[in-house]
Amino acid sequence: MNSFVMADPRLCDGCQTCMEACVEVHQQAGLQARPRLYVMQTAQGSMPVQCHQCMNGPCAAICPVGAITQKGDAVHLDEKRCIGCKMCAIVCPFGAISPYGDSFTSQAAGLAPVASTGAAAKHNVVAKCDLCSFRAEGPACIGACPNGALRLIRDIEVERTLADRRRGSAAVLEVSARP
Repeated sequence: MNSFVMADPRLCDGCQTCMEACVEVHQQAGLQARPRLYVMQTAQGSMPVQCHQCMNGPCAAICPVGAITQKGDAVHLDEKRCIGCKMCAIVCPFGAISPYGDSFTSQAAGLAPVASTGAAAKHNVVAKCDLCSFRAEGPACIGACPNGALRLIRDIEVERTLADRRRGSAAVLEVSARP
């Protein structure tokens, strides 16, 4: 099971500090200066929307160049391999992949020049959460949130929560089965 960041909409005030932290740490790491999460604001409140790190995610399955892969306990985007086709953004069930990433030239991405002209081709790459895998302290958005609305969920927590709910369900069934 992959780790993922979960948001508590009751604690999010829409300040967008998480987005700013995301941009800053990725830029410092030499990656796109784009947020990998987006704070959505509605009449009911606000909450960040970000990658759910799906196991066997549709984004990885549809990528024609293999730029999105499973690494460790997260789904990663290799920005240098991305060709900007936007297919991953279209199939993401959560709308968590932004097709509006930065423009790169084919030469900057380590790709061959366009065959017909020999010139560097420009294309946009997508942006998606990578759980700040390059940071020992984990996702920057979590530490930056002034309200503690974000937290990293690991598989052990999911298993613990499921076990607690199963015990609770069994207790309810046991009580209701008594005469």
